Amino acid sequence: MTGLRPGFVLSLSSIAIALTPAPAPAQVASVTTVAASVRLLRGQIDALIASARQDMDLVLFNAGVEARDALDAWERVNSSLMDKAFAALKDEQKQLFLNIQKAVADVNDPARNRLEQAQQLTDTAVLTVNSLPFSKKSFITRYTPRLIFPGGREPIVLRVFGPHMQKAEPRVTLAGGQALDMIEGTALSASFPLPNDAIDNAATGSTPLQLKVSHYGSPYAWFGKDRTSTKLAPWILPHVMGSYTVTPLVEKRETERKMVTLHSGRLSGRNRNVHKGVHPPEGWKFDLDRMDEARVRGDGGEAGRCEEIANNDRSENGVLIKGRVDEIRQVTWRGVRWEDGWIRCIATLPVYRVVPREEMGEPVSGQLGWYEDVAIAPPPGIKSWTVAVTLFDGRSRTVQGPASDLYFDLSADHRGVILSPKRPVSY
Repeated sequence: MTGLRPGFVLSLSSIAIALTPAPAPAQVASVTTVAASVRLLRGQIDALIASARQDMDLVLFNAGVEARDALDAWERVNSSLMDKAFAALKDEQKQLFLNIQKAVADVNDPARNRLEQAQQLTDTAVLTVNSLPFSKKSFITRYTPRLIFPGGREPIVLRVFGPHMQKAEPRVTLAGGQALDMIEGTALSASFPLPNDAIDNAATGSTPLQLKVSHYGSPYAWFGKDRTSTKLAPWILPHVMGSYTVTPLVEKRETERKMVTLHSGRLSGRNRNVHKGVHPPEGWKFDLDRMDEARVRGDGGEAGRCEEIANNDRSENGVLIKGRVDEIRQVTWRGVRWEDGWIRCIATLPVYRVVPREEMGEPVSGQLGWYEDVAIAPPPGIKSWTVAVTLFDGRSRTVQGPASDLYFDLSADHRGVILSPKRPVSY
């Protein structure tokens, strides 16, 4: 048994060793009674249920209750055999019991997938009940739902199952004595709607709903038709499945503005206007709305002047510096010299650029129930999302982008955030 968890279900050989002073292996099955085997297995299933409730493991809780009900049904069908040695049972009787035992062992085996084995335990328990050879006695074999998720629009209906249900005249009462109305009865089941106030009053936390089912145990008997009772305790989950805080990361665009100084280079010519194009620094654009702040001045030259920024052909990517050059006339002893006038201009011009900046947006907080999606619209400039969820089982998760959990699905992109609750399929 090395490496197995304390809750691991013992084999029949181990059961015998625990009850008797180490008999030989061949004698084990013969000295182990059916009642002892049932008691030990039921204790381990009860421990499994208690652990699942403490860990808020809904799927495992459901599987454990299903297995316990199946074991109870098996015990009732084989009640006359409880004092016999387990080995004396017929193969079919033993196999149904051993199937439950193995399924419980697999759930507790740390080397196996716990969720898959919990579902396998549920399936095994249902198959066991369906395979039992019932007599004319009536008893409760199972019920649904075992997990109650409050907050839905449809009424929650308790269904109890067992042989000869209609003849057994089942009645269901709450812990306070309130009787529930049966809305449907068949040979194998009976249905009772649960009152909303009983669910709502209990759904502030996580608590069992105490129910008692009474019915005739021997519905076909002429005499001694005494009513027997069974206690049920479906687990009511809290109304609030979890709380969330959704924080967007958004891109803001800021405009930076400044004045820059640009040099035109040499402009030359005779008796004409000259133009020189200039471009803004890389990553910047000319601010055409502020071009009245532009200034042009000369930076050396002869027979020329710098005038203005030309009104035509202006764009954010380039403007023209306008100047005027005349001819140079110089009289020397050699005669008159004629040359082109020239000028260099310096322009002070307004520029701007748009700088993207990321910042966390306003967080949105709220609560998530079991039925309704939560949708959050994206703010302008959305880049990504951070979603923090605290679940009813005490777990907290913080994720960016899409995610999936046992109890919710999350989609988060440029279209917004959608939190979708998930109820365990098997309940």
